[in-house]
Amino acid sequence: MKGRIWNKTTRRISVILGALIITLAVVLLSNSYVQKNTDLVKVVVAVENIQPDQSVNNKITIKEKVRSEIPEDAITDLKELENETWFANEIGFYKDEPIRKSGLTTSDNSKYGGALKLKDGDSLVGVKVDQAQSAGDYIKPGVIVDAVVYVKNEFETKVIGPKDDPDLAGLIIRDRQNAEGTEPGADGRSLITAVAIIETSNEQVKKKLVEYQEEGKIYLTPTGVVKEE
Repeated sequence: MKGRIWNKTTRRISVILGALIITLAVVLLSNSYVQKNTDLVKVVVAVENIQPDQSVNNKITIKEKVRSEIPEDAITDLKELENETWFANEIGFYKDEPIRKSGLTTSDNSKYGGALKLKDGDSLVGVKVDQAQSAGDYIKPGVIVDAVVYVKNEFETKVIGPKDDPDLAGLIIRDRQNAEGTEPGADGRSLITAVAIIETSNEQVKKKLVEYQEEGKIYLTPTGVVKEE
C-alpha cells in the first residue's frame, strides 16, 4: 500500500510543494527585510544633542525614520510626553536619535530630585516647621502659602505678616520632608512635616526666610494652589 501511495508522481508533487514552501519563505523574509529597511515610520526624535539630566520637552520633534532604526520602546506621539517634565537619563540622546521610554526619567525619579526642575535663577529654601507651623497636612507640593513670622526676645514680641512685609506673600511649596528626610506618611513613616521647601527666584525672599527663622518661627498659611497651564 505504501508503495502505491509513495510513487514517482507523489514524489514529484512533494518536491514541487517543498520548493514552493521554501520560495514563499524566502519571499516573505525578503519582503520583511526590505520593509524594515525602507518603510518609514513617524517617531519622536531629538532635534539636538541632549545631555544627561537635561530636559527633553523643548528639544524634540516628530520625524520619519526607517523602521529598522527605531527601538521597540520608541515614543511615536508627542502627546505621550505631555503633562510632565521629562529628562534624559545618564546616557542622553544624540541629534535625530529616537526618544526611548527607557532613556527618560522624571525629576522625582532622578538622583537629583526636585532640584532638576529648577530654571535659571530659581533656588530652594528650607523652612523649619512643626505640625502647627505647617498647617497640619495642608502644606503640600504645589500649594501657595503666605508666611507669618513670630519673633519673641528679651526686648520685644512681634508678629510679621504679608501686609508688613510683601516678600512673605505668595510663596510656592515645592516639596516637604519629615524628620527622617522622607515624604510625610510614606511607608508608614512620620506624618509630621519638619521642613517645607520653598521655591523662589527672589534673592530678598531667600535672605528674609533665612533671617526670620533664625530670629523666630515661621508659620505657613495656605492661600491657594499653583494652576497648571
